[in-house]
Amino acid sequence: MAIPHRSGRRPQAPADRAGLEVLLRRAAKRLGYGPSDFDIRRPAADSASDRVLELHADDLLLAVMRPRRGRPTMLARRRASRTDHLGGQNHVFAITLLVDPARFVALLRERVLGRRSSADRARAA
Repeated sequence: MAIPHRSGRRPQAPADRAGLEVLLRRAAKRLGYGPSDFDIRRPAADSASDRVLELHADDLLLAVMRPRRGRPTMLARRRASRTDHLGGQNHVFAITLLVDPARFVALLRERVLGRRSSADRARAA
């Protein structure tokens, strides 16, 4: 659980790439990926997409999107391999979920990867 800021406001995800990269690495570690199981890429600044950072794993693509209008978001997609650029359905999450890695990973497992935690399975039984 994220510790709220002493002002009482909701925690905010960092706006810079370095801070976002740290949060993506924490999420990858919590998903059980080792250092060689994923890589984080920074698309070229002149690319047509609004992607700021991308986490590539064998079964998952996470992309931080910063549109010209609106709020930054996270795109998550299940895929067959790192070379699978089409993959499955896109799922969009609020970027502020990165601040609470446990909740973000639980949502990823449930909605994108189709895996439930052992605690969820025990509750369902």
